[in-house]
Amino acid sequence: MKYNSNKIYIVCDGSSYYGVYGCDIEDEIKENDVELHSRKGYDDWSDELEDEIAKLNDALMGTHMYR
Repeated sequence: MKYNSNKIYIVCDGSSYYGVYGCDIEDEIKENDVELHSRKGYDDWSDELEDEIAKLNDALMGTHMYR
């Protein structure tokens, strides 16, 4: 897959979800064995991105910090 180097993608390392810029994602996958959550790239560190990461982490950890 070709990543837009200026966009932010959500990845998961098995213990948490977090954002990574497209220019760094190949290294992140290789070095930290993360999985890409979605092919959708975000344009910036918006509230939408932060909300999505928080929701995913709540679901992963069984918490209700976001909701």
